[in-house]
Amino acid sequence: MLIQEIKSKIFEIKGSKVMLDFDLSRMYETKNRTLKQGVAMLSSVLKSQKAIEVNIAIIRAFVFLRQYALSHGDLTDKLHELGKNIINSLKIFMKQ
Repeated sequence: MLIQEIKSKIFEIKGSKVMLDFDLSRMYETKNRTLKQGVAMLSSVLKSQKAIEVNIAIIRAFVFLRQYALSHGDLTDKLHELGKNIINSLKIFMKQ
């Protein structure tokens, strides 16, 4: 599994990076109900080579995103500011 593919499945919600359960279940080739433990525990819960490989890839993707965000803080700040401006513009537009 490619790190880029996993990164595209990571979303930021209220300041936290998350992955949707159905994306995880597809990566681990299992049903959603199996995914009740944390990402760090999934390889031990599922106990398969595929689970271990996916777990490692997910952790690497999160580490990469964290390193990227830390090394490109100015860009991250600009993106947050742009997002706020878009939301404010939409609020103004919706009031009209």
